[in-house]
Parts: sequence; structure tokens; C-alpha cells
Amino acid sequence: MEAEVCGKLRPGVYVSSLAFFRSDESVNEDAVVRHMGSLAESGVAGVVVQDVFGEAMHLDRSERNSVTAAARQGMSAYPHVSLLVGCSAASTRATVQLCQDAAEHGADFAVVQAPRLYRLSSKAVLDHYRAVADASPVPLLIKDCGGPEGSLEGGFEGSLAGGLEGSIPKGSLEDSLEGGFEGSLEGSPGQKTAGPRSGETALTCEEILALARHGNVAGVQLSATMPGRIAELVSKCPPWFVVLGNETRRTLHTLVAGGHGIVSGFANLFPYLCVRLAQLCNAGELAQALSLLDTLAAADDVLHTHGFTAFKSALQTYHHYGGCPRLPCQQPTHQDACDIAEKLRPCVQLDIDIQHALNKHHT
Repeated sequence: MEAEVCGKLRPGVYVSSLAFFRSDESVNEDAVVRHMGSLAESGVAGVVVQDVFGEAMHLDRSERNSVTAAARQGMSAYPHVSLLVGCSAASTRATVQLCQDAAEHGADFAVVQAPRLYRLSSKAVLDHYRAVADASPVPLLIKDCGGPEGSLEGGFEGSLAGGLEGSIPKGSLEDSLEGGFEGSLEGSPGQKTAGPRSGETALTCEEILALARHGNVAGVQLSATMPGRIAELVSKCPPWFVVLGNETRRTLHTLVAGGHGIVSGFANLFPYLCVRLAQLCNAGELAQALSLLDTLAAADDVLHTHGFTAFKSALQTYHHYGGCPRLPCQQPTHQDACDIAEKLRPCVQLDIDIQHALNKHHT
């Protein structure tokens, strides 16, 4: 018997939000509030904090709670926009604690990824998700970061966290930001269970379908945008269960296959553009959608070259906030910052044009 989830995620664009720090590396709550308000008014369905772009591994528990509370404050005028908080940890117990903290400080949903330090059997992974879902005060969005198609934008957190400049060894793709561990220990003691899986292995459709029947699991975020897999999940999962893609550049693939939306890092800087792209895809305006995707190609290139720090740099250039990442991640050099701003200028300008057109339409 399928239990309808107590909280539903809306279809649309979800922003994997950046984190903000002052020059002394303390959390800049004012910048968080400002950024959340800016995103919420753009038409996004929700914002995810302490996720891929949010430097979760750089935050202690108190700072996580401060970021969540500030995000809630910034979105207070937009109750229809959901606040999702990354709550993954290396143990089930710690994950539950993060979910409880997130709920206490204003989260609507918790984003949870299975621990990746040890090789876990399918049963262990499912038991983990179910135990967290049973105990969490807010519904879960399951984050499935395995699969053959890694995404710098939303799939492999370790790659982004380092701000790596185009040279990413294959093994580093197993890094996990939210879990706080750099890899999968294949020979870990006490984990010689049948059917072990590495940290790189995606959940199967059957496993996702099993979790979708839980009354406190609202959806799944996929890192590998495979239309056939998306279509199967959408057709077989309960109607309230959302299937989200993980890359802005594959919005068309995701939505044409029946997916409900995407989690976008690009939307930190150009949310109106990302929302418009999703609207065009859903409306079948493929020529216009492809034109926007062509413009967004520059952002994809910047992300793969400079990592998430490029978007903090561009926010600083265009909106006068953004600041530095926490060490050991480093901000781009002055010359790189200028180059980044120039490469992203067409996307930023198009985002402004879309915003102005919307404002004109509403007046």
C-alpha cells in the first residue's frame, strides 16, 4: 500500500544555492538572506542549501543551522517556494540529526544521499533511507549521485568543492561533499555483505520505486540524465513523487522524458533564464529552448574550467556579493574573474532581459 507523502514538491527549477562567507570566513547571513529573496522572486520552485554549490563540508553543525535559518528568513515572503536542506552524513544517526536540525530551523524538505565511505549492500542502502525517512520531521528528496554520466553541476560534489581547473582524475569523482569523505573504501572491514556496491553505483529503478512508496519520501534527484530511466520512474512511481534531473544543460532531455524539473547550480546567477528554459521545454517550444541552451553553453564551459567558485566570482562582479569560498578552495585570480564575467555576460544579460519582460508584463 502506497502512502501519499505528507509534503509535495512542485515541478520546476530548484536552485543548488551557493554559501556565503565574510572575509574572515564567518558565515554571511545577510548575503544568504539577500540571495534567497532574489532567487525566490524569480519563479523557481525551490532552493537547496548545503548542497553541491553550498560548501556543506565546510560548515559545522551550528553554521548549517545559521544558513538554514537565514535562508528561511530570505524566503519568508514566498511561502510557495520550498526550502530544501542537504542533510547527508556518514551515518544514519548523524543524517537523522541533520534532518531534525533542518526542520527546526525552517526546512520544508531534506536532501539525503546514502553514505559513501563503505561499500554497502542494496539492503543496507534501502534500510538507511527508510530509517531516515521514518525519523525525519520533513519529507526527503533522495539524492542519487551514482551512474555513468557524472555532472560537475550537480553530481560529483568533490569535484566542485575543490574548484578544480579542468583536471579531474577519474578516482576523484567518488568524492562526497555532504558525507565529508573522500572516496569509497572498497576493502572496509565488517562490510563483506552480499552484493556490495561502490559509492559510484546508482540506485536501480527498482530501489527507487521501493523508496517512492514510503510516506515521507517526496522524490529523487538523479545525476545521470538518461531519458529511458526517467520515463520508467515517472510512469511507475506514485503521482506525488517527483523525478528531478541534475544538469541545466540537460533540462530538455529531462522534461521531454517526463521528468518534473531540475536542480540547477547555474540558477544562482541567472534564475530567470533557467525558469524560462524549463517553461519553453514544457510548452514544446523546442527551437527557443535550444537557443537558450546554446547561450548557456558558455556557463557549462566556465563551470568545467573553474568550478563553483566561478559563480561566486560572477555574483560579486554583477551583483556585488558572493565573496570567497572557504579554504582550501580559492577564489579566481583577478584576470580569471574578468574572463569569467566576460564569458557569462550573454547569460547574465539574457537573464536581465527575461526579468524585465516579466516585470513589464505584470505592470
